[in-house]
Amino acid sequence: MGNFISNADVEPGTYDALRVTLSRNIGVTAQTSVSGTPYYTTATQYDNFGDPSEIQGKGIVISSAVSSPSKGTFQVPDEAPSGAPAGYSQSIDVGSNTLICTMAGAAFGSPITIQQGVPTTLRITFDVTNAAIFEDDFDNGNPGDPTPVGYIDPPLIEVTTI
Repeated sequence: MGNFISNADVEPGTYDALRVTLSRNIGVTAQTSVSGTPYYTTATQYDNFGDPSEIQGKGIVISSAVSSPSKGTFQVPDEAPSGAPAGYSQSIDVGSNTLICTMAGAAFGSPITIQQGVPTTLRITFDVTNAAIFEDDFDNGNPGDPTPVGYIDPPLIEVTTI
C-alpha cells in the first residue's frame, strides 16, 4: 500500500505514540458481486460523496458493463476508520494530499524503548479488512441518479515491535 523506511535512525528513548503520514490515494483493482451481478472497478472516480461538512474522499465507479477490472484510485476521506480504538485519530493535509494517522494510549499499545546501539524493528501494518465498500445504487442524495460505486474507509494502522 505504500513505501516503507528501512534503517531509519530514531533517537534513543521511550515512545508511547506514533504518527504515520501516507498518501490519501489508494489504487485498487477488484471485482465484487452486488445482488448476484458481477461488478468490476473502473478508472473513473466519483467525487463529492458523503457528508459535505467533511473533507471529501473520492470513490470509483464500478460497472457490470465491462468484462474485467481496471485500476481505480480511491481517495481516503477525513475520518477515522470504523472500529478505531481510543487514542487513534486521523487528519488530512489538503496541501500535500496526505493522511496523517496518530496513535497514542490504547491505540499505540505498550511503550517502545529504543536503546543506543540495540537494533529495534517496528512493523507497521495497514488493516484494510472490510475497508472497500461497494454499492450498486449509491445516489449521493439524488434518488433519480443512482451510480454503482466503490469507496473506502480509511485503513486502521497498527504498530508492533519485532
